[in-house]
Amino acid sequence: MPTWLSTKVATISSDGSGQHSAFGEARCCNGWSRFCWRRTSSLSGFVFCSFFFFENWLYTATYMADARAQVLPLVTTGDSDFVEHDFYAIFSSLGVLNYDMKIAAVVRLLGWCGMIAVVIWLGLRTARDRES
Repeated sequence: MPTWLSTKVATISSDGSGQHSAFGEARCCNGWSRFCWRRTSSLSGFVFCSFFFFENWLYTATYMADARAQVLPLVTTGDSDFVEHDFYAIFSSLGVLNYDMKIAAVVRLLGWCGMIAVVIWLGLRTARDRES
């Protein structure tokens, strides 16, 4: 993630309400998959983490698509009267709120492509390992 976007997202999401952006979650999951790969050199652990990294994009896309409508319920640990929709704040500050459905569609597509690619990669890697 570009530094300017990471800083902007961190600024928007640091309201103290326990809300976290999808970008932070993605960075955490990506770090976990790297840890699994380096720590154990386990192909299955890496694939497992990578698959669920991309699977999270499907749920994230659902909330991205809801940025303008704000129909979906939000989970909060604080006073629910002061909760702000994360993606409404992010997309508004970046000036792309009108494209929330298109952005969500791209994120959803990338999530599906990532999950499928990870499974195909596992199959190819397993087949190659069996041949040698």
